[in-house]
Amino acid sequence: MIIEAVELENFLSHRYTKVELGRGIVAVVGPNGAGKTSIVDAITYALFNIHSRDTRNKKEPLIRLGAPAAKIIVEFSVGKKRYRVHKTVYRGATPTQATLYLLEDGKPRLVARGVESVSREIARIVGFDPQLADVIMVTRQGEIEKILVDKKARIEAINTLLKLRAMEKTYDRMRDLISRVSRRLEYYRGRHIELERELKRLREEAARYEEARRELERVSAELEEVRRKLDEAKHELERVEELRREYEDLNYRLGLLEAAIKRDKERLAELEREYREARAAEEELEALRGALEVARKVREVRQLLVKRRQLEAHLEAIEKGLENFEADEDMLRNLEEVVRRYEELEEKLRELEDVNREYMIVEKQLENIEKDIRRVEEERDKARSKLYALLQSSLPVEPPSEVSKLLEFIDSLVHDIDKRIEQLRARKEAVVGQVSAKLNEKEYIEGILLKLTSASGRCPLCGRPLTEEHRMTLISKFRSEKRGVETEIKRLEAQKQTIEAEITRLEQQRERIRELGKKIRELVSQVSQLEARLEELRTEQAKLSERRLELFEKHKEYEEARKELEKLGQAVVEYRVLKRRLEELEKRRVEAERLREELRRLDEKIGTLLGELGVDASGLDELEERVSHLLEMVAELRSKASRRPELERRLDEVRRRLEDYEEEYNSVAGRLEELKGIEEEYEKLRSLVESLEERYREKVAEYSKLRGIVDELEKSVKRLKLVEEEYRRVSEKLERYSHAKRALERIRAVIGPEGLQRIVRQAIRNSLEYHLRQILSAFNIDFVDVKLDDEYSVTLITRAGEKTVSMLSGGEKIALAIAYRLALARLVGSRIESLIMDEPTVHLDAEKRRELVNIIKQSLSVTGLAQMIVVTHDREVEDVADRVIEV
Repeated sequence: MIIEAVELENFLSHRYTKVELGRGIVAVVGPNGAGKTSIVDAITYALFNIHSRDTRNKKEPLIRLGAPAAKIIVEFSVGKKRYRVHKTVYRGATPTQATLYLLEDGKPRLVARGVESVSREIARIVGFDPQLADVIMVTRQGEIEKILVDKKARIEAINTLLKLRAMEKTYDRMRDLISRVSRRLEYYRGRHIELERELKRLREEAARYEEARRELERVSAELEEVRRKLDEAKHELERVEELRREYEDLNYRLGLLEAAIKRDKERLAELEREYREARAAEEELEALRGALEVARKVREVRQLLVKRRQLEAHLEAIEKGLENFEADEDMLRNLEEVVRRYEELEEKLRELEDVNREYMIVEKQLENIEKDIRRVEEERDKARSKLYALLQSSLPVEPPSEVSKLLEFIDSLVHDIDKRIEQLRARKEAVVGQVSAKLNEKEYIEGILLKLTSASGRCPLCGRPLTEEHRMTLISKFRSEKRGVETEIKRLEAQKQTIEAEITRLEQQRERIRELGKKIRELVSQVSQLEARLEELRTEQAKLSERRLELFEKHKEYEEARKELEKLGQAVVEYRVLKRRLEELEKRRVEAERLREELRRLDEKIGTLLGELGVDASGLDELEERVSHLLEMVAELRSKASRRPELERRLDEVRRRLEDYEEEYNSVAGRLEELKGIEEEYEKLRSLVESLEERYREKVAEYSKLRGIVDELEKSVKRLKLVEEEYRRVSEKLERYSHAKRALERIRAVIGPEGLQRIVRQAIRNSLEYHLRQILSAFNIDFVDVKLDDEYSVTLITRAGEKTVSMLSGGEKIALAIAYRLALARLVGSRIESLIMDEPTVHLDAEKRRELVNIIKQSLSVTGLAQMIVVTHDREVEDVADRVIEV
């Protein structure tokens, strides 16, 4: 992999920077704080998602102060292919965006999109895990020899690089797995013993099952036989019980029949006596037939005389009412002209009735509309008053007088507040950016102070000699700058709080105005609806007024006719009363003639009847008195004689019923004789049923007991099959878990520290030693062999003896550190073509810096590297660089 170019925008201290790197030794030089290390962070973050800044916040420290986002573009080549990766980092919750392109003939073709997808694709292209870049490809400031002297970091890196940590974790996890398998094995052993005991018990119960089942069949047959006999006895008992009830009913019926026969015989004698009396009364009435004819004629004469007196009184009343008949006829003729005029007026009123009714409806509608107009005007005025009262009490400015412009006025107020809030938020963002910049400046100064506090003899910033006086001067200067920065931070924080308070106040005011706007909108809508209603009512009022004017003349004619009709009304009433009276008198005159004729006929009939009786009108009273005694006696005889048909009917009925009773009595007595011994038979059968029921209950109890025993034993038989199956499964699992535990213990022993791990570590040491020999042999270092211990510490075998890292010269250490990284890369199968070194000369004296420069000069030719990027503020590196980039 060769890093071809890097482009930065708002990344750390870079507003915009673009550098072309290329092959060979590339020196990135510049003073402290110029942003040299930022270029390294841009490369590692774009390609491998790692950087040297605060690891607690992966992206915020990378964005330039005051900028919303940072953008990185890195171009790199692998073999003959060239790629370009874009990465954009945003503040806050917005996710980082990443894309990877393959450049074909200078044109980009999308390969991957998204941080995870791009990382996976780059790992595939370069051939190693991106997390290992800091170990095999990049050396951070002051860490060039770290891999040689930091045992813990070295072991951790190699274990991670070669996946040895996973083997250790597997070894530890297998202990837990074996423990879980052991617990399952113990469970199945215990379960195996339990099942063996249960199988023994179930097999014993299975042997008892057949014997109990045969006993149950025997008891079941006996129970069925007892049930059959009991059913037969119960059926016979039911038959005899029915006969017993019949015997009791017949006894009761016999008593009733005896009482009924006695009662009907007595009634028959009484009816025969009454019948004889009725026959005697009929014979006496036949003897008095002539006397009854005289009595009838006397009664008829008396009735005719009464009727004659009533007719004479009626005739006298009619004749008296006919005295003024002729005078009333003259008056009726005089009123006929008035009646004709009255009828003409009635006809006219009928013709004008619909018009007058419509006029009255229109008049009533106009009255109602005028009331509605007054009511709606009052509601509109109240709504307007409420609207403006609400505005004047809620707004600091005078609202427009036109209701239609109020909503636009409210919207403009909200718009002005929104605009002001946006301005304040922009100011707040600017202040926040300034605060962030000052905080970074403060953090930078604190870092310098920390380095200066612990510095001794050499400046930690530029590497030049540092006296104690100069060190204290620098500390005093930076502390003064820090106080100034802190004061400015406090001022900016106070300014930010003021802006936030104003934003909160404006947001609350905006919310109040919005709420007010809702109420205003409702009131404006209400006023508009009322105005529209008023317009509708006034239009309707105008239409109705026009129609009322059209109908007024007809209404006037109707009223004049109605008034004249009222004046003529009394005369018409008199006419009608008089007419009805004359019609009634005419009927009475005719009635008088009829009554005179009827009186004449009555007189003739009365005379005829008196002649037949041989008396005149004066002797009628005496004759009538004699006849009244005779009629009383006749009435009594007729009452008795009239009962004869009824008595005959009742006599026949009683005689027939008596015959029926006597016949039924004989039948019942005969049946009772037949059933005489039924009670004794009933008692015998009842005792038999009770005995059979007792025996049946005993057999049921015996059967139930046996049934319970058989059911339990049957469950045991069924359970036996299940337990046998479970016993087989548990035996198999016991065997499998035993084999599994033994196999896992053997595997764990193999991958343990003294097993496969030891073999792998030995193989790794051998491979690392091999690659180190090859790489170091290219450097101008005097050595015979390379040896690694169990902690991967290097020992050089020279002619003078063994040399550990602490015994090597500065140049030898640097060469060994570079060789170690290249050997690790070859160990994982990746050929590293580029090495990035950030400030490798920091903390080195002049001699070591010269040795490092010589190593850098030799590196490309002796290691096979195609590119070495060296970030430094030391100008000595420029002399050996193929390309120098000033920052």
